[in-house]
Amino acid sequence: MVKTKVIQQSSIPSHCALAVKILFVLIILLLLPELVQSFSRNSRKRNRGRLELKALLKECEQKGDCPGVPEENVNCFYDCLSPSCYDEIYGDNPLEPGEIDFDRYQKFEKCLKDERTQLKKERRKQK
Repeated sequence: MVKTKVIQQSSIPSHCALAVKILFVLIILLLLPELVQSFSRNSRKRNRGRLELKALLKECEQKGDCPGVPEENVNCFYDCLSPSCYDEIYGDNPLEPGEIDFDRYQKFEKCLKDERTQLKKERRKQK
């Protein structure tokens, strides 16, 4: 006959493990709202910038200076948005039809944002 050994486990370590798990869950639940709030703040800023850009593109479209949609006539729309930024970023080498240059677009977007921020500061000073 084979004898089997019965090993009793102490109940104290399982209680400690349970307590650690509960504390871990509580910490996560307490920190989660802060994480969500910080992410939503950043996304609101990005969304506001995109909405401003869309509004500016719509203004250029309504002026009638650039025929077609922005995706088809990118150079014209960028020049309409900010002639100084367009000349600085794309002046020497304009985009070809269908070309996507993400690096230069990011530079253009930053230049445009900086220009808009400067305009807002100047308007505040005038008031």
